[in-house]
Amino acid sequence: MRVRLGSYRGSVTDQIFSALVAGGASIVGGLVVAGSNYALNRAQARDARRDAMRRSMTRFLALLNRVDHLLRVEPRPRYGTVQSSRLWSALPHLDYALGRLNTRLLNPGLDRLVESLYEALADAVVNLPSDVLPAMETVTTLMANSTHDADWWRRWEEAKGNLVVVFRSAAGQSVGLPRSR
Repeated sequence: MRVRLGSYRGSVTDQIFSALVAGGASIVGGLVVAGSNYALNRAQARDARRDAMRRSMTRFLALLNRVDHLLRVEPRPRYGTVQSSRLWSALPHLDYALGRLNTRLLNPGLDRLVESLYEALADAVVNLPSDVLPAMETVTTLMANSTHDADWWRRWEEAKGNLVVVFRSAAGQSVGLPRSR
């Protein structure tokens, strides 16, 4: 059966077939666009996560280097450690007041450094993979329990070096063998 519709001289079957082909092409085209958008969004999200991870690692390592510098330039008691520790334990308020005075006068940026370090730790816990956290814990534990003896310095250097290796590995960078001393 042939139907005349204006100037078109094809059959209804041809029109339906043309409409189905056009509709199918639209659906396939839409699926291709949706699939490519999905792939692009996934790639952008992956890149954003990797950038956040690298920023967290860089920030933490920079603050760790500042702490390391402060630990290295901190004056060591030269004499009277037993006597002075007895004195300070007998006068805890004086010890606290002198400690705060020392911080305010000689290390005015120390409180801000501690705040920045806590912020970097929180950022790292959120943005870094969980297999990085034990190396960070080792460093922060050593930082909190510094004794400044030769064994502590050896463990400190080892923990910092291990943290850099773990960070580089987590960032997907090649990791060479650590240098042995």
